[in-house]
Amino acid sequence: MAIDFTDEQVASTFRKLSVSHDSSANSRVGIYASWAALVLLAACFFVVAVFMIDADRRAESVRLQQSTDLIVQAVESRLMGTTELLQKSSMRLIHIPGTPSRTAGAELAAMAFMQDRREVVDMALVDRDRKVLRHWASTSQSALMPDSPERRIDASAMYEPVRSVLTREAPVVTSPYSVKDTRQVFFDLFVPTPADDQVLMARINLSRLIADAANSVIGTTPYIFYLEADGKPVIDRKQFRTSARSLTYSTNIPLLNDPSLRLVSLSNEHSLFTTDNLKFWAIIALAGLLAVALGLLVSNQRQQHKAHQKLFAENSLRVAMSDSSVAGIRVTDREGRILFVNETFQKLVGYRTQELIGVMPPYPYWEDDISATLQDILAHPEDRQVRSIEFRVRRKDGLLFDGQLNVSPLLNENRRVIGWIGELYDITEQKRARERMKAAHERFTRVVQSMNSAICVLGGDPDRPRLLFRNTPYEKFFGGSPDGAIRLVKLISEKHSLIAREGVYDAETNRWFDARMQWLTWTDDTPARMIIATDITNQRETELALEAQMKRAETTQRLVTMGEMASSLAHELNQPLAAISNYASGASMMLQAGKLTREDTIGALDKVNRQAQRAAAIIKRIRGFAATKKTEPQFTSLTPESVVNETMELALIQAEKLNARINTTIEPNLPAMTGDSVMLEQLLLNLLKNAMEAVQPCPNHTIDLDVRLHESGSFIQFRVADHGTGIPDDAKTMLFDAFYSTKDEGMGMGLNICRSIVEVHHGRIVISDTPGGGATFTFTVPVAREHPDLM
Repeated sequence: MAIDFTDEQVASTFRKLSVSHDSSANSRVGIYASWAALVLLAACFFVVAVFMIDADRRAESVRLQQSTDLIVQAVESRLMGTTELLQKSSMRLIHIPGTPSRTAGAELAAMAFMQDRREVVDMALVDRDRKVLRHWASTSQSALMPDSPERRIDASAMYEPVRSVLTREAPVVTSPYSVKDTRQVFFDLFVPTPADDQVLMARINLSRLIADAANSVIGTTPYIFYLEADGKPVIDRKQFRTSARSLTYSTNIPLLNDPSLRLVSLSNEHSLFTTDNLKFWAIIALAGLLAVALGLLVSNQRQQHKAHQKLFAENSLRVAMSDSSVAGIRVTDREGRILFVNETFQKLVGYRTQELIGVMPPYPYWEDDISATLQDILAHPEDRQVRSIEFRVRRKDGLLFDGQLNVSPLLNENRRVIGWIGELYDITEQKRARERMKAAHERFTRVVQSMNSAICVLGGDPDRPRLLFRNTPYEKFFGGSPDGAIRLVKLISEKHSLIAREGVYDAETNRWFDARMQWLTWTDDTPARMIIATDITNQRETELALEAQMKRAETTQRLVTMGEMASSLAHELNQPLAAISNYASGASMMLQAGKLTREDTIGALDKVNRQAQRAAAIIKRIRGFAATKKTEPQFTSLTPESVVNETMELALIQAEKLNARINTTIEPNLPAMTGDSVMLEQLLLNLLKNAMEAVQPCPNHTIDLDVRLHESGSFIQFRVADHGTGIPDDAKTMLFDAFYSTKDEGMGMGLNICRSIVEVHHGRIVISDTPGGGATFTFTVPVAREHPDLM
């Protein structure tokens, strides 16, 4: 039944918790005296019980010894009778050679003998050579032995007993033995027969012999009998249920002639009152006295139980609030008066219990006056929820820390509010961590929102993606929907790695973006994609304009090159034209003189045709080199030999004009390469023309063109080496810059275009010094792959 304590009783209980409290000395003495009397009574009962048990064990030991000796005597008497009867029956069982067989009579005699002596398992008639002449088995114990005589009788074990019987003409008993899976002990009895060379053997079940003797001597008994040889049971003893206090007695069986064989009898622990009822009534009386003593003790302690119940409740509250809580606990009544504080609370505020008990708000450890908030909580006891108050706490030593007070109502067993429990925590570090996290979040937000790049996080179901985060630039370009992010993901996945530097074009916004995508794990542990898109529209437009300008410059450079080579090209064309004119004039004169034969006419026309084709090829090569229709590189699979041969047709014309010599070395069996034929021919021709101009002031006008497979196996390497004046080191760093030239009349675009062509082909061009003087330009072109069009 619940007890509804008054407010004064509650306050008194909590006040007692704040001071030490001991039980009454008289109460302790009474309790100790009651238990001492109980212990003495139990000791007396124990002594009497031990005495009676000991006396009963001695009497039982004597009975066990007498019973065992009687059983041994009965076994010996039975065994002697069996021996005599077996010797008398031997006349009917022996086999006399030369006489009619008496098998039926011997069989009846043997069966009658084993029927009378049920401990005999089987019998055998054995000659001097241990050959079994006849064998009889008991039908009542056939399950204890093997089926066939050969398995039942061990010839090697019969040697010594047979020899001893024939020599001494006296019965011989063998040592007991056990048969596997029978848990029975047997021994063999050999007796002489009237025949000089025959012995009668009987296998006797010693276990049954002992059991029959026990039943005939002492009848039903709780005793257990088994045989030991050399101190070890002949059969497994696990079948016997024994205890450490079981009584045992062992003795020899003299007739078996085996000193190591002993009959062991065992008596299990049994009731004390089997033979003496007086002891039983004595124990009952002692038990009654003990019950009366217990009743008196219970009656005496019931009066002390109420006092100890209050003490137990007080101690439980103290343990629950003081020892089990890691928070500073403060208990007040319904008006806010402090009734109890635990040690943790005292350590937090620095005030002792005596300085806090009975204090009303405002409390001395308040730095901030929170009376209004606290009174609002105390004024609404029907609100059973936990209320939290954060305030600054000033310790008694003046130190300040941030505290959090969780206030909850204190309810009694009837759910009535009898006070308030406050839990005070030091949250200084937690508050600082929250402030640092808030500041870091604010800084991160400002940085992200201030970036020029559009940043968003796309998550959710792939079929129905959700926009988890977006910054201000994203809203500026794409608004607040995830459509822009979805378009960016699609554009990023579709763009090829080789054009990644060009960015992606969003048709909806008509802008170019440098877009990147990264997988990440969102705050709810789900996968999401972060997309960062930087607006590069102006940059891309500038790059496109620059590319168009470079293409125009390439065309211009080719035309300038053709202009510089115009005189040489005119001379080259004059040769086939002059040859045509000469062949035509000669043919005409010979025709007028009548000396032109049909064969001469055909020969002259062939020569004219070859010279015309030569002139047409030169013009076609010039037109192809100077063509301005190409706007984009046309990558195809080319052989290095074809590029060199096409370039040399024009380069040799310029070399003849400038009195230069070009030595060409091409490594055999080179693989095909991927490139634009016109651009590569322009690149190689430009380098050869620069080399021919560089050797003019020098006596050695030789230019070496070497084409071979790069050591990496992935590029074809072209090397153009001259033996001119060379290039200064300070000029090498600026040689490929636009509008920089070492020539007085140069435009400064030739080598810049050469570098652009090499970069378009994803190769590399470098300049080095030629041994002995001069400059060497080396560039590489990739070997053709499975998809050269992707270059």
